Amino acid sequence: YQLDAHWKLDLLALHVDNSAGDPGEQPGLATQGQRYDTTGSLVGLTLSHSFERLRGSLKVYENQTEAVQRPGFTSTSEQSGLRMREELTAWSGGLITAGLDVDRMSGEGVNAFIPVNFSSEQLTLVSPYVGLSHVASLGGGWTATPSAGVRFYDHSVFSSETAPHAGLVFSNQQDWAFRANVSRGVNYPGVEVGVLTAIMPFFGTSWRGLEAETMDHKEVGVTWTPTRQTTLDVALFRDKVANRYVMSFGPSSTFANLGSYEVEGLEISAQQQLGGGLSLFAGLTTLSATKADLPYAPANSVTLGVNWQQDAWSVSLDGQRQAGMTVLKQGRDGSTNSARVDGFTVANLRVGRKVPLLGQRGEAFVAVENLFDEDYSFRAGYPMPGRSYQFGLRASF
Repeated sequence: YQLDAHWKLDLLALHVDNSAGDPGEQPGLATQGQRYDTTGSLVGLTLSHSFERLRGSLKVYENQTEAVQRPGFTSTSEQSGLRMREELTAWSGGLITAGLDVDRMSGEGVNAFIPVNFSSEQLTLVSPYVGLSHVASLGGGWTATPSAGVRFYDHSVFSSETAPHAGLVFSNQQDWAFRANVSRGVNYPGVEVGVLTAIMPFFGTSWRGLEAETMDHKEVGVTWTPTRQTTLDVALFRDKVANRYVMSFGPSSTFANLGSYEVEGLEISAQQQLGGGLSLFAGLTTLSATKADLPYAPANSVTLGVNWQQDAWSVSLDGQRQAGMTVLKQGRDGSTNSARVDGFTVANLRVGRKVPLLGQRGEAFVAVENLFDEDYSFRAGYPMPGRSYQFGLRASF
């Protein structure tokens, strides 16, 4: 609802009810028939404003979920809080961003095999942040855009953390842009550590001594646009994860921050407009991790895409080649993850035609996924679908 020229009120209400059935792991189908039912409700109210040099918003929300794993376990959770953000154009080329996030979390579980309720205490996380950027002219068409900021985390149980970030972009606003940035991510243990302790009381109160997991990210990159039809981007990055919490079993079982690993990567992407409504896309990603069994980190993956649009017709063809990789979760009990899947090549095709009767963007389309009927999976024993078809209409009024 538009209150006036500067103020607006938004209300979001969302409810989701979902059920997933386990088809069973091949070849024995041992888990066939198990179900996982989830429901969730979210309500958010946002008051926002926009002036010539100042814009921002205040949002309050509440989210409730229930998950039932059949047979045996039911869990519920509740999260509520607020989001406040302001952006000020303080001077020509200068932008100041500041805000505050507050989140409250709690949850509980019921195990049918152990008739006991497991509840967590309410956890509260308060995180104010501030950022600053400035666009400076260097002459000759070049500009430099430095930026920096920091987010502070104050937790009701765990130690406080800071997450700084800084970046710099050099650009001539035409064909070259060089960038470099560093940042830190912070991930606190959730309500699960309290619930796990209730299930396994021999952990005592050790979970309260945990620290937040952190990831330090460093990246350099360059974008080259020699013509309006050609774009090439190259990026090198390194991520260092520390303080991953694990469960240490023994005479004195405890939660501890012992896990760490690094990932180095290269990303190359290219786009080319060929004229006549034809365009190409290609991408390459390589990853190298110090932890050999890190899941979902393939050593390399290649993507290719072709798009053609002429008059009312459009055709899209894309393909992906991905190396084999370790899958499933990385256990917090110190065990080695040995589950792997093989590499695969998958292609998809989509053909559409505009239908004026269905509106400005209305169309009829047919899509073919896994065009060459590749046998592949993201989890051993659970093959992905073979060649499949989709027909549809899209309306826009």
